[in-house]
Amino acid sequence: MAGNRRRRGEGTLQTRKRTNRNGRKVPCAWRPRVPLGGGKHQYGSWHATEADAEAERRAMLADRDRGTLAAPSAVTVGDMLAERQAGKAHLAVNTLHQYELAIAHLRDLHPIPLSKLTTSAVKAMLARWEKDDVGQRFREVGFRLLAEAVRVGQARGFVTASPLAEVPRPKAKRRDEDKYDPFTADEMRAICEAAVGLRYAALWPVLFATGLRIGEALGLRPEDVDLTERTARIEQACKMERGSPVVGRLKTKRSRRTVPLTEAACAALTDHLAERLAEGNGGADLLFCSPRGSLPQHNNVRARSWYPALERAGVRPRNPHQTRHTFATLALNAGAPVTAIAACMGDTVATVTRTYAHVVPNTAKLAVAAMETAMGEGGEPHGNRRISGR
Repeated sequence: MAGNRRRRGEGTLQTRKRTNRNGRKVPCAWRPRVPLGGGKHQYGSWHATEADAEAERRAMLADRDRGTLAAPSAVTVGDMLAERQAGKAHLAVNTLHQYELAIAHLRDLHPIPLSKLTTSAVKAMLARWEKDDVGQRFREVGFRLLAEAVRVGQARGFVTASPLAEVPRPKAKRRDEDKYDPFTADEMRAICEAAVGLRYAALWPVLFATGLRIGEALGLRPEDVDLTERTARIEQACKMERGSPVVGRLKTKRSRRTVPLTEAACAALTDHLAERLAEGNGGADLLFCSPRGSLPQHNNVRARSWYPALERAGVRPRNPHQTRHTFATLALNAGAPVTAIAACMGDTVATVTRTYAHVVPNTAKLAVAAMETAMGEGGEPHGNRRISGR
C-alpha cells in the first residue's frame, strides 16, 4: 500500500487483474504471501479489497512470529471446513445448523492434512455415507463444503491437484415443494371454499392471490394489511428454526415489498380479523397466530388447515408451496407481465422466466393475439390506416 513500504521478510500481496473498459489491466483481487524461511511461503485468502488482504498479511506475520502460523502440511481438512463454516455466519440459523450436521458427516476426513487428502479417502467416505444411509441433502451439502475447502486450499498453495476431480458429485432429489405441480383455477376455488370453518382459512386465499411464501404470509402483522387500499406489506417472515417458530428477516432484499390483494382475499381477511377478536387474540403480534396468540407452527398450519381443506375439496394432496406456483402460472396464462409477477413474488425476472419457462410460450401467444387485434383488418396498425376522404 502507498506509504507503507514493507521490509524484507514481511511478505507481499499478490494480485489478480482484469481488463477495464479502457483496455487496461487493473487489480481486482489481492491475497497475502508470507515467507516461512528456507524458500517456503504461506498464502492467505483472496480478498476483494487491498485493505482486507493487508490486514490478513499482518495477522499472518504476527502468528508466524509467535510460532502459531500453521505450515501448509499441517492444515487439516477439519481446519479448512471450520474456516468455511465461520465464513458463513451471516446465513440463516437453519442453514448454519444444516452445515454443522453436514460437516459432522465428514468426520472421517477431519484429521487428514489437506495436502494428503486422496480420491480413495473421499470415495471411502461416500461408501460409508451409503452404508449409514446419510440423507441425500446432507451428502450434497457436505460434498459442496468439502469442494469449497479444497478450492481454497488450492488457491493458497496447500493442494496442487484436486482429489475430488474424479469423484461424482452427490445430488439431492428435489423436495416436494420445489417440484412444479400447480393447482387449476377450479381446484384453487374449491380449496378456498372448503377451508371455511377451519383455522387459518384466510391464509389460503391470500397465498393463492399473492404468490407469497408461506413464511412471509405467516409473518404478516395486522398493521401490514390495508383492506381499504387492498394491499399487504411484506417486511418479515415467520420461520422454523431448530423446530421452533421465530420471526426473522426475509429471504432476500427483494422480498421486502407491497403486494395487491384480491377482493376474495380481503373478504377472507375481514372474517379472520373478526374471529381473532372473538378469540381474544386481537392484540396478538401476528395476523395469523395460534389459538393462544403465539407464533404459528408450520406443521400445525398444514395439518390442521391445509390438508383437511384439500381432503374436503377432493383435491390431490400437495405441499402449500404449490400455491406460489399456481399464482405464477395463472398470472402468466392471463397475460400478466413477467416483471409484475416477479415483483409480486419477491423474485427476479430471470428466476421466474427460468422456473416457468414452459408457461412463458403461452404469454407469447397472447402477445401475438393482442398484436393481431391492434393491427385490425387489413394487417396494418390503426395509426397507419388512411382515412377515407383525405
